[in-house]
Amino acid sequence: MTRLLALDTTTEACSAALWASGELVAEERVIEPRGHTQRLLPMVESLLAQAGWALTQLDGIACTRGPGSFTGVRVGVSVAQGLAYAAELPVLSLSTLDVLAWQGRQLLPGPGRWQVAMDARMGELYTAGYRVTDAGLERVTEEALLAPDALTVWSENDCGRIGAGWALAPLNHWGSSVSDDLPAARHVASWANRLLQQNPGAWVTPIELQPVYLRDRVT
Repeated sequence: MTRLLALDTTTEACSAALWASGELVAEERVIEPRGHTQRLLPMVESLLAQAGWALTQLDGIACTRGPGSFTGVRVGVSVAQGLAYAAELPVLSLSTLDVLAWQGRQLLPGPGRWQVAMDARMGELYTAGYRVTDAGLERVTEEALLAPDALTVWSENDCGRIGAGWALAPLNHWGSSVSDDLPAARHVASWANRLLQQNPGAWVTPIELQPVYLRDRVT
């Protein structure tokens, strides 16, 4: 039985989830842009208590490594590293954009392609494009930081879109949309589970879990 702790703090949403044997065990999620530092560890403690597990009984920790808010990305990565070091666990590093694409596929499985657009603040978007495959998802464009008017919008009818960044994008887009626009730890866990089924050796050491910002400047 694979037991995972999944974490996401890369946006206004702060969430943690436990996953075992291909199913969600427990999850907590709040929308609180400035409270991730205070919220995350109590969430983890609460979830472990609900499941009756010790941290050392986990097989690993899955964590979004960005892109996202600078503070949020740092909080999630540092907590995942600290817990993994303390319990001698491996970690799985996941793109926030990949998780959102997978989340869209779970909520609206019909489209053959997905475009993800996250609000990167400062009038910009984090974005990437995906194709649905038998294995799950394949990222077909690089993760990018763009101005909204520089976003190339796919117009095919089989294209779905997800992410709060679409509120800033041009209005002449096509495709199905989903309402859950912020990442959730349950989908971090589900995507991690899919990746581990395909490649059981995808784990990395805590030191290899590094934040990804896509933006070099901070204002």
